[in-house]
Amino acid sequence: MRARRLIVVLALLTAGCGFGVAGLEEAPRPETFEGSPWAVDFTLDLEPGFWEVGRHRYQIWLECEPLGPRQWSQHNFEADQDSEIIEHDMYVRLYGLSVHKTGPTGIKQINPDQPTIALVTVLGLTHETAAEASEDCVGELRLEDGRVFEMPAGSPFRV
Repeated sequence: MRARRLIVVLALLTAGCGFGVAGLEEAPRPETFEGSPWAVDFTLDLEPGFWEVGRHRYQIWLECEPLGPRQWSQHNFEADQDSEIIEHDMYVRLYGLSVHKTGPTGIKQINPDQPTIALVTVLGLTHETAAEASEDCVGELRLEDGRVFEMPAGSPFRV
């Protein structure tokens, strides 16, 4: 029984090592990053009509020496004129579309007139690293057709 408790404690302690990216099935809790409770957002507001009707594939990249080069997998969604326009913010995130800044993704279809916000949040940073990333780094929204859009970093914030 004591060995199981030790394994669970070690697993919980190692979960906070390094940094994570919001957008997993469940957003990490602040206590996960004890000692490194800072984060920085990279965002880009996309106006209604930005997405044409049809299928879209995108990637979000970070060019950021303090964090190391980051490339994330591609994701797809459909823009369909028959889809309802949602009154909440719609986020284009690392793991898909969502009406949440963190937490579950999974929306597969939007109206082309839906305003969207490209967003990546890097969690688990020290204040110094978050400040450096905020000053020196840039995110990119890369579309399948070759267009690339800059996602500026916001100010560091506590998780």
